[in-house]
Amino acid sequence: MLKIGVVDCCSATRKGLKLILSQHPQLVVLWDTGDYTEIFELLSKKPVKVLILDMEAAGRGRGLDLVCKIRSAFPQVAHLIYTSPSEEGWACEALRAGAAAFLPKNASERELLRAIQKIATDGIYLTETQMEFLALRNLRNPNSKPWWELLSNREKAIIQLIAAGSTIKEIANELGLSSSTVATYRARMLQKLGVKSDADLVRIVDGHVSTLGNGESSHFKQALSDMHPVAAMDQD
Repeated sequence: MLKIGVVDCCSATRKGLKLILSQHPQLVVLWDTGDYTEIFELLSKKPVKVLILDMEAAGRGRGLDLVCKIRSAFPQVAHLIYTSPSEEGWACEALRAGAAAFLPKNASERELLRAIQKIATDGIYLTETQMEFLALRNLRNPNSKPWWELLSNREKAIIQLIAAGSTIKEIANELGLSSSTVATYRARMLQKLGVKSDADLVRIVDGHVSTLGNGESSHFKQALSDMHPVAAMDQD
């Protein structure tokens, strides 16, 4: 029997997942929680093979850090990031952080089950959209550097919050920084990505455009409507 843990701040989502998975006798939800601070204790006392984790469980901009910490402490656990469709642009970032699958919450029940079965055998599950993005990126821009490789971890967290509509002050409060520090990071990102405004940053994150990564002289390339560029892990 495959043991599963569920972490999602929405009780309705947790109930829905438990209902779906309960219909399959080979699967059992051993525990669920809406409080990310309980994850480590639960994993220690009630080990599971698959952890279904909401990207926003630890708060905006901090989900990937949580994935890294869980992966480090419990390498045997396979992570399935289950989050809102608006966060799907961070799929590759989550996989690099240690997740084994990344699904939007509007994915079908069939795809959810396929993903769970795949990662339970230590595999990696990619959706068709994710595979198309990787193929397009490699075919159209084989020598280009993805925009997310230009940014530090801190900059990635900030650009994600900017894309979510947060103000400089709100981002500062969320990340425990001063407003001037956040503004400095923002200015640095604009220079690195060769853009001029927050709207440009939002378009990059949303996947409407991609950039060539030669630093200060970056330029927008052809928009790919089905492309979802995301960020890769590096140091601040």
